[in-house]
Amino acid sequence: MTAQLFFFLLILSISAKLPSFHLDPSLVTISGISSGGFMAVQMHFAYSSIIQGSAIIAGGPYGCALNNPAIALTACMSSPDFIPLKTLILTMEGLEKTGLIDPLGNIKNQKVYLFSGTEDTVVNSGVMKQLEAMYRSFGAQITTEFNISAEHSFPTENYGNLCVTLAEPYINNCNYNAAFEAFKVFYGIDRLKPPIQSLIENVISFDQSDYYSILSSFHSKGYLYLPESCRKGTLCGLHIALHGCEQTLNDISDTFVKHVGLNELAEANNFIVLYPQIERSYTIPFNPKGCWDWWGYSDLQLAAGRYLTKDGVQIDALIQMIKDLGINGKELKKT
Repeated sequence: MTAQLFFFLLILSISAKLPSFHLDPSLVTISGISSGGFMAVQMHFAYSSIIQGSAIIAGGPYGCALNNPAIALTACMSSPDFIPLKTLILTMEGLEKTGLIDPLGNIKNQKVYLFSGTEDTVVNSGVMKQLEAMYRSFGAQITTEFNISAEHSFPTENYGNLCVTLAEPYINNCNYNAAFEAFKVFYGIDRLKPPIQSLIENVISFDQSDYYSILSSFHSKGYLYLPESCRKGTLCGLHIALHGCEQTLNDISDTFVKHVGLNELAEANNFIVLYPQIERSYTIPFNPKGCWDWWGYSDLQLAAGRYLTKDGVQIDALIQMIKDLGINGKELKKT
């Protein structure tokens, strides 16, 4: 371990807040699988002035659950024909008018990558097609992959379960590198460098307590993948990667952080990966599978719908992480 890295880890260990880096505000992207996919959509629409693109694996439309867990478990997972897309878009337009999400016009021409496996028994492919229709209505540039025989999982080129397996860690070897395909969309094939070996010493934990609230369901620990070039001051991108339900640290340890293929791309292409962590909760908020909030458990009053907006406790915490990492605070001012 270099002296510089030791000093950096020491500073990180005694300060809850993330340190600041030299980040390019035009290279801020987000991805997520399952509940993390739904949350990534919420983050993208809430802060589309900051987040320039999204990669969604087995997620669904913004506001799909209508603040109702029963709808989340039915229409938004297995019965996509019952998703009221026009109603959801009208809701989004209302939130835009009150400044609770960024202007929807920001989405036009932003890059979006969508993946749904043909064997997914948890989130029906039709749910992702509804998300595609939503993004298309706002003029996003969309790339889809809906033809691979994959179960509900993060598909990789060479790590994990067999592609048609539904089991922890929900990372499957499908001979398909979803992380690479997403960044081809974000950066362009001519600009994107192929993945190289990641370095274990560049996987760094940090204290999430400064971003914690009683309703957030946040774990005490989060992770960064920090290429040395970014630590030394190179202008770097930022990618936020959100795990799914049952992919918490208590469920699969740091497997998601180390094995979805993002770190190898980050090392080659000079971007930091932020891996925020949710944990299971059996009290308040009730979150027994360690999911990101896409139906309203962090609101207490489900009808409020705050969790979808800039005022949502998880969205606010994530944007504060982004701000602390070095995205200009002025850009994060609520509209």
